[in-house]
Amino acid sequence: MKTRIELTSALYHDFGKRGNGHPSFRLYVSPDLVKTDKRRGGLFFEFPAPNVSLYPDPEDPTVFHLKPSRGKNVFLIQIQPGYGGGSSYEILSQENIIAALPFVVKDQSTHSTSRGALVVTPQQQIIYRWGRTGQLFGCTPTGIRLQTLAGEEFPISQEELSKHVRTTHQ
Repeated sequence: MKTRIELTSALYHDFGKRGNGHPSFRLYVSPDLVKTDKRRGGLFFEFPAPNVSLYPDPEDPTVFHLKPSRGKNVFLIQIQPGYGGGSSYEILSQENIIAALPFVVKDQSTHSTSRGALVVTPQQQIIYRWGRTGQLFGCTPTGIRLQTLAGEEFPISQEELSKHVRTTHQ
């Protein structure tokens, strides 16, 4: 399933929320990539996104621009923590990662910290290991996931990961 982010009228979305309340970074989306929600009347963008890339703003290190770019794809990883806990991720399909732009969300109300990233790669999929702590209320604490460019996410086992890594490295 694709992840939808809502955009302001100025076509940006703030990712993350540090302890001081400031975002980890701001992402401006090219008008060519923006979609309109006709029912609710808002602007949005969906990840994973084919044929786009991230470009840093030359004047502000906390601002990035998402623009069309042939042969590059951007994936969004977000790991939700348990109540009062944290989360982590490790990108396992490292061979063709062009950039990984991490962000952190500190939630004061639940005392939790979630982690995520925007990942740029020419690949049609990414594989990552994730973990979370805190009160999970029966949810799985760790796993490995494969995310496709079509927006599908699948849990994969360690054995499947070994097979996949062998076939991509041959």
